[in-house]
Amino acid sequence: MDEIVQRLSRRLKRRGYEVSPNKETGAYIRSLGFQVQTVIDVGVAGGTAHLYEAFPDAKFVLIEPIAEYETKLRRNWSDKIDFDFHACGVGAESGQTTLRIPTVGTRSMGTRATMLEFEDSATAQMSKIEERQVPVKTLDKVASSYDGPFGLKIDTEGFEIEVIRGASELLKNCAFVLAEVSTRRRYQGGYKFSDFVSIMADHGFELHEFIRPPSPQATDCDAIFAPFDSSLFDYRDLKLSRMAKKG
Repeated sequence: MDEIVQRLSRRLKRRGYEVSPNKETGAYIRSLGFQVQTVIDVGVAGGTAHLYEAFPDAKFVLIEPIAEYETKLRRNWSDKIDFDFHACGVGAESGQTTLRIPTVGTRSMGTRATMLEFEDSATAQMSKIEERQVPVKTLDKVASSYDGPFGLKIDTEGFEIEVIRGASELLKNCAFVLAEVSTRRRYQGGYKFSDFVSIMADHGFELHEFIRPPSPQATDCDAIFAPFDSSLFDYRDLKLSRMAKKG
């Protein structure tokens, strides 16, 4: 942080504001030091730019139940990353399920498609919900064809816990999980934030930090989880370190 930004940050802090870095960038994700060979992006839609920029040499596995996104992905990313595309959903068991794609006004919202049923409060804002049958695979099944260590991103609109339930083997060789985690009631039978933290803890993962923190204006947040035995959870206290250096 340069001197001008530091001065501005101090002035804003005195007025009740705080300056924080934009963490949704490739540079920031790369700075966390994760070592991966394969990155699995579940619920890819049009792509996750900061993830691809962070690991340009990795093999990517892009998973998306709306098959039409493949054309856009190949047009925008084929010359930038090495990836395979899987047109399917991901869950606790392999099979088939109903995908619900909402339309708001006249716009089809593929990025809000879910394998759950919307809460009535959400449905009231939609003009239509398209339903289609899609295949479902477990992450363990998909990952069996690739080499670890893995990185995992999940954005499945409320289905994240089901994704984790089908990933027990993958998580044994996974450096991080970047997940969009619900913080509001969006879906019938949906989970609480604490439920997701709990199932990650069952697999030895703890919350490391928020890439996009919770807020009263948002229904979800982006959180990075990492194995608790990794160096990310070693003791650090920057304030004490600075004090010690000053003597």
